[in-house]
Amino acid sequence: MNGPDVAPGDTIILLDDDDAVREAVSFALETHGYQVRAFAHPRDLPPIADLAAAACLIIDQVLPGENGLALLARLRDHAVKSPAILITTSPPPAMQEVADQLAAVIVEKPLLGNQLFAVVDRLLAES
Repeated sequence: MNGPDVAPGDTIILLDDDDAVREAVSFALETHGYQVRAFAHPRDLPPIADLAAAACLIIDQVLPGENGLALLARLRDHAVKSPAILITTSPPPAMQEVADQLAAVIVEKPLLGNQLFAVVDRLLAES
């Protein structure tokens, strides 16, 4: 079963260095019907072409070596236009402004209820 508006072969890319969060979010998204490829470190990400073809990117803000917004800016510079979600705790207004400029939606941790699914569903319906 695929999530709403996700065609077979479409994949959500998840990047979070916290093993427990990464595993829980992957499991929850897969249970919701999405295909997920999860990574712990930016260096482990697939090639730009694969990222550009992703149905959605979910990126943690706090990563080893590079923060999520800086990584997303770099991906946008390489023409990765996939819908993006930044997950973080208590984002300051300046972070929201940068996320808006990068066409990313911020979802705050802790990830409770169906908020993440609702944002993923909305972004995929809009893309």
